[in-house]
Amino acid sequence: MLNRNKTGLYFLDDGYAYIDNSNKTKSRTVTSIFIYFLLFFVISSFIILGIQAIYMANSGFSIEITNPNSPYYNEVFTKEMTYFSSALGNFIIYLIGTVVIFCIMGYTLMNDLRALRWEKFITFVKYVFFGYVFFYIANIIASIFSMILPTEAGNEQAIVEILTTNRTNLIFMAISTIVLAPILEELIFRKCFFNLFSRKFGPTMTIIFSSLLFGAIHIVNPVIEAILVTVQDPSKASLILVEFAYLFVYSLMGVGLGMAYQYSKRNIVPVILLHMFNNFMSVMSTLLLADMM
Repeated sequence: MLNRNKTGLYFLDDGYAYIDNSNKTKSRTVTSIFIYFLLFFVISSFIILGIQAIYMANSGFSIEITNPNSPYYNEVFTKEMTYFSSALGNFIIYLIGTVVIFCIMGYTLMNDLRALRWEKFITFVKYVFFGYVFFYIANIIASIFSMILPTEAGNEQAIVEILTTNRTNLIFMAISTIVLAPILEELIFRKCFFNLFSRKFGPTMTIIFSSLLFGAIHIVNPVIEAILVTVQDPSKASLILVEFAYLFVYSLMGVGLGMAYQYSKRNIVPVILLHMFNNFMSVMSTLLLADMM
């Protein structure tokens, strides 16, 4: 008989899932989280600026061509440079992050792969199916909420623009979005955060906390851009509130992935596959819409 807790969802009882509480895992978990945030909020800026500097040097133009207040300003060139540096920069950042975090936490992924070998195939299908149900419900709620907002999320707009510029940018962004991001983000926001916090705070609070951070990383850059736009034009201050509203949208997606992870008895493989499938469908729908326009 299932042991249901007060939520009525038996899989949110940590007795249902394996908890890796070893000192080795704790130290590697903290290191992985630190490296992830250092990479995305500090090192990433230098990588993108470096790519832009190389792009400018190869073009033979001076920095004045990217300055809107300069008589030499070229909007087309500036957009091309920005899209390319974002696409290549994201690819490099995610590649470095995935390789480094895999070197640190990859043994947990391999353990999960080995664990699936001992599970019946129908069990794996069940994990994926019910995990997708949780994720799909969260996506529906998030989509309904996003329809209320006046504009699309800045993060989504940027991805769409980069994907539809040229084939080179498309390849870099597709690999980053479909392959690298799901592996890296699931290792960090599910595997690492659950290992670190679930024993002390329980799976429900861990899902909420990790999902909020998962949502926050998707709105940081759009919020900064909205603030910069508002400084120049105070009448556009509402853009900041809209971007913050998308925190709820992305966090809901994180909740769906978190519930899928817990339901899968903390096996990260089904959740990575769910994340990959979702991002693949998003990229394909973006390209199909672009072709139709």
